[in-house]
Amino acid sequence: MIISTSVGHSISATELEIYEGLLSQDYLSANTILYDRVLSDVPSNEVENYIENKSAEEIKDLKKKIRDFISGKNIIEENISFGTYIGEDYQNKFVSQMTSMLKSLVDKEIKECIDMDDYKIESLFQEEILASHVKGKHSDIIARIESSKSRIVVVKSTDESQRLGVLSEYTSSHSDSAFFRTLGRSWMSSDGIGYLRSFLKTQEVKFFLSDTFNKSVERLRDIVKFPDSYNVKFPKHIIIDSIDNLHIEDPLLYFTWFAPSLCDSKILLSLSDLEYLKHLHPSDYEIIDLEPTTCYQYSDFAKALDYICRPENNNITFVKLAIGLICYSHSGVTEDEILEMSAMDESYYKELTEKSAHDLPVFENALPRIPYSIWSILYYHLGSMLVVRNSLGATTFVFDNDNYRDYAIRYFEAKNKESSYNLIIKYFNTPEAFKTTRALEELPNAYIATEAYRELYSLIQDCSFCQRLAEHGLGEKLFEYIKILQRIFTEDREVQKYLEGMSDFLTREMDALCKYAKFDKSFFKKKLTGYLAKDKDSRLYPYRQKAIFLRSCTSASRIQDKLVLIVSYEENGDSLCEIIDLKTESLIAMRYVKVDVIEKGNGLYPGALEKSYIDGNIIYLYDRHWFMNTWNFLTNEFSRVETGHLEKIPQDNTPEFTLPEDFNLGSNEHIIASGKVDEKSFYVVTCHSLRLITKEEEEKQ
Repeated sequence: MIISTSVGHSISATELEIYEGLLSQDYLSANTILYDRVLSDVPSNEVENYIENKSAEEIKDLKKKIRDFISGKNIIEENISFGTYIGEDYQNKFVSQMTSMLKSLVDKEIKECIDMDDYKIESLFQEEILASHVKGKHSDIIARIESSKSRIVVVKSTDESQRLGVLSEYTSSHSDSAFFRTLGRSWMSSDGIGYLRSFLKTQEVKFFLSDTFNKSVERLRDIVKFPDSYNVKFPKHIIIDSIDNLHIEDPLLYFTWFAPSLCDSKILLSLSDLEYLKHLHPSDYEIIDLEPTTCYQYSDFAKALDYICRPENNNITFVKLAIGLICYSHSGVTEDEILEMSAMDESYYKELTEKSAHDLPVFENALPRIPYSIWSILYYHLGSMLVVRNSLGATTFVFDNDNYRDYAIRYFEAKNKESSYNLIIKYFNTPEAFKTTRALEELPNAYIATEAYRELYSLIQDCSFCQRLAEHGLGEKLFEYIKILQRIFTEDREVQKYLEGMSDFLTREMDALCKYAKFDKSFFKKKLTGYLAKDKDSRLYPYRQKAIFLRSCTSASRIQDKLVLIVSYEENGDSLCEIIDLKTESLIAMRYVKVDVIEKGNGLYPGALEKSYIDGNIIYLYDRHWFMNTWNFLTNEFSRVETGHLEKIPQDNTPEFTLPEDFNLGSNEHIIASGKVDEKSFYVVTCHSLRLITKEEEEKQ
């Protein structure tokens, strides 16, 4: 940052910018250059342009404050004559001097950051969020949290800033034993697996980008099971802000990852919508419901926008464009994106060109953009309503809370929705944009939001796009897009065949893609081409595999009533029960079941779940110690009673099903359960996968 105190414009605005953008940010003191120029021999006809006489004392005072703030070696003083100042030699000297000093500051920053990976950057980003909220305003609420006997405490409020203030204060009071993350403000905290990876990284636990969510949970469990092996101090306080910024079906929201059997940490959550707690029983947590204190009402917000949209303050067309991009982008927009996307609006750019007294900036090999000063003025007025997020390594602007976003959409009556999405798609749908990380997130989500499913289908057929996803460890996103397309193109056999093939390819090759794509820029294309060629010309596998991989499972697993119950055994005595909808191939419920370990003689015998059956939305689970567990997977109600004997298990009405005699699994997998779909197809659960077996396809191969 360069500050010039030779001011030729409104001192009040400049001083405000310096206070807000510099003097209130302590970390900038060593990274700011002060250039203090004093002119002499200024001709009388030029005095008004170069010498500020009206506010001389104010400028002197401001200079002193800046000098006191900035490191002495970064202060340049120039006492020169007017004639020298306007000469070419001085200009060259100034450019050379500034270039050298700026390069020195940049080199210093690079040296400090050279060993920083994405996770370290994420930690610093989260620390900045914590530091940006004033502590000491929520002592009563903190006291309620501290005194709560519940292991999980939920802070509920529609005001995100209020919630974050409470959580940051609580984190500060437990700084030595707390792990804090606010969700949805960066790409590394936008989903559950990103959160777990960040947690594991801070605990110095090794993992692979190809790890599934469940695999990450297993690594988390290892920390608790084998603390001596990891030499880590597990956090006593786990604080998660804005869990409602996750997708409603994110596996993190099943809360199995911090089950009581995993750790005894205090869990502090914040949200505005209790629907995100649907996988927890109400007895598992305590709610502290806060009344919003700082959030605008719509009338206040509308008055603020009325002021912002006045012609003397901002161009109304640009206001609509910028706010539309902020509202409808998936993860916000960067400053560069606002400047460049606004210039892509032909009518606004033409208006700007015709009315501007200056030539618009043109950069070699770069997109046209509007002048930064136009955005700067709008940001000055709008900044208090915005926050920054880290999206795939880029700093983006979003509204501070959902209320503000909804108010903005309401204010403009959603008239700019279509045009905003058109600009986003036009901007990111280019081969050059694929080279940026931002296109990976914004483009597919813009297609989904506008129901442009053909375009989304074409996108996942583009190997350059998929390659970039794999390079950044985001290959799992392709499964999400494939599932959406499978539900849309149910009657298009050609599309379905491609999607099934792509799913199978991704399932089998995800490990390799995540490990090697970043080293070979054509890795995805080569692997996919090779796979499709082999799949077409030879029988690699006796049956086609659907793109859904499961945990290792036990004999209690079952296929019944278009549902799959997967039961996996855990060494600590827990069993993980997962309910999968066969139609959508989506996880619809998950729960850990604690099974007692009974002492007999000199040994301990875990009561592993061995048998089960499904009756509507009730799951009956029987263990080897003759206990019956009932679980309503819709309401999450659970009970456990002793039956006495396994023989007393009620008989279900599931039709008997025998695998075809010619069925050959082909990979030495152990079959756990099977179920008939119709006369031509059936499902098989193995210790590694859920497979849909289609005899018709088998006969065609």
